[in-house]
Amino acid sequence: MRKNIKELFFPALTVILPFLLQPFMSIAYSDSESISFSGSFRTRGEFRDNLDMNSAQNDSFSFVNMRFRFGPTIKIGDNIELKGTLQDSRIFGKAASLLSQDAPLEGVNFTATNSRNLESLDIIEGLALLKKSFENFQINAAIGRQRLAYGEHRILGTFDWSNVSNSFDGIKISGIHSVFRTDFLAFIIRENSVAEGAAEIPQPKRNKVSLLGVYNSFNLPGKNNLDIYLLSLLDGARVNYAGVGFENYKREVSKDAFIFASGLRFSGERQIENFTPFVVFEGVYEFGRAWADKLNSFAISGRIGTKMSPLKARVFVEYDLAQGTTQKDRQNGIRRTFYNFFPTNHIHYGYADLFSWKNMHGLRLGTGLVPFEKISLSFDFWKFWLYTNEDWWYNAGQLVFLKDKLPYPSRDAGTEFDIILEAEPVKSLKVESGYSIFFPGELPRKLGKNDPMHWVYLQIFINF
Repeated sequence: MRKNIKELFFPALTVILPFLLQPFMSIAYSDSESISFSGSFRTRGEFRDNLDMNSAQNDSFSFVNMRFRFGPTIKIGDNIELKGTLQDSRIFGKAASLLSQDAPLEGVNFTATNSRNLESLDIIEGLALLKKSFENFQINAAIGRQRLAYGEHRILGTFDWSNVSNSFDGIKISGIHSVFRTDFLAFIIRENSVAEGAAEIPQPKRNKVSLLGVYNSFNLPGKNNLDIYLLSLLDGARVNYAGVGFENYKREVSKDAFIFASGLRFSGERQIENFTPFVVFEGVYEFGRAWADKLNSFAISGRIGTKMSPLKARVFVEYDLAQGTTQKDRQNGIRRTFYNFFPTNHIHYGYADLFSWKNMHGLRLGTGLVPFEKISLSFDFWKFWLYTNEDWWYNAGQLVFLKDKLPYPSRDAGTEFDIILEAEPVKSLKVESGYSIFFPGELPRKLGKNDPMHWVYLQIFINF
């Protein structure tokens, strides 16, 4: 039945689309037309040493990447807007190349561009935005290749840290009011990816994948916001669960994935003299079917702290959790490993990119300040554990980080310290640099990985 729903959904959408767009059919054109151009240039150098946490092996590496974006925005009257963005992404010193069907990518994220962190020239945005305004309400329809970002990007984000980043092909219909906004999402995903599952291996193009959902945002009294959403992923890829640590779990999957994520996010703050206490919380419950297994999982993230006006500083504590799957769960055909969808993980769970919102606990102590005008500093201290040592340690790209045999000897992953410096010396120019050091916990030490990992970067961003 679900297979039939998947096969009929998008043909049916083409039939009902004219009715969905009926409010726009009577758009009144005016003589006002305009075209503007915008773009950006970014280059970043990175150096990483001791990723395997074993200094006996020399595994240091460095690279410099570059990303250039440019495109027009055309406004036709008050109700039609066309936007296109061309993107060139590459790594210095490497010739442009096409992505092969089995090339390893950044993670389980899908992408509408040709490659992930490889050389590519592609259109990252190409859409028409249609608007219809009423007395206290507006309806928008964005059709084409576009970028999605909600909340703190924990589930749906642009992933702009990547040299390529995320974009999606489909339609987003929005109802906008002064106190709420509702987005209906329907996107087709047909690009190369890495298969989600036990082994998490690269897969060729997947032609039966779609992202559907509804995302509601409410502006509450004061500086408070509430988001409530329901997302679904339909994935027809077949996953082989055979892999390291799964010797007793070898079976080919003959079922599609039908994943649902129901989430709630709240953020709020209140001014009390020179202090502004704030709180941010997001919780997601997932259900449905994850290929051969029944899906039942959850993840939460909470942060509480305060801003201090005289010092232009902030301090906070954060806790993140995402479930993992135990051996007993696998035997019972249940997946509890949280499905991270399409996030921007780099800005969460440590800048060293060793964790994603999957099978983890993370405790963060953070602070930030502005010591000089247009210069900011941030410091983060992290303590990480795995949710269960019977599931993998997943990095920010959602790939398995430690492929040693399961179960791991401990859940204690380690600690991390991050420092980030940002400066805007002139308008439209931003310079950013950071350093991270990760100290192995009991888990990697018992596997002979005793030495800290280092990561440093320098980035220049020009917006025009």
